[in-house]
Amino acid sequence: MIPLFQMNGSDKMIRFIVEKEGLNVRDYLLSEVHLSRQTLKKIKFHGGAIYVNNEVSNVRTPVKKGDVIDCLLPKEERSASLYPVELPLDLVYEDDFILVINKPAHLPVVPTIGNNTPSLAHGLIHYYDQSQLPYTVHIVTRLDQDTSG
Repeated sequence: MIPLFQMNGSDKMIRFIVEKEGLNVRDYLLSEVHLSRQTLKKIKFHGGAIYVNNEVSNVRTPVKKGDVIDCLLPKEERSASLYPVELPLDLVYEDDFILVINKPAHLPVVPTIGNNTPSLAHGLIHYYDQSQLPYTVHIVTRLDQDTSG
């Protein structure tokens, strides 16, 4: 399996090279690649697409070893609770796929219900907007509000 991410504006394509015989697209993506059922549903019903060897396909298409499965992910929608707030961000590392930030103490990572305090997620939305990146925030790991690092 060789995932290849290709970003064209807001479109994200994930590529997989089939390594196991005898499965259809759905079973391969779920059992061999461990794509979540929720992600597969979003691809199928919310503007995504599946291609096998550059041909439009569906989840029932049988695949064989060496086939290329491309999954076009639908455009992500930002939560209404994520609006841009200009915050100083201590960027440690950034590339096309990951952004590492040194979070100061006392800054919440994500917004909470009933609390209008700006969060790191709000600052990231501002950063994305200023950089003209059509992304939403996906926190991989997080620290408590009072923890820095």
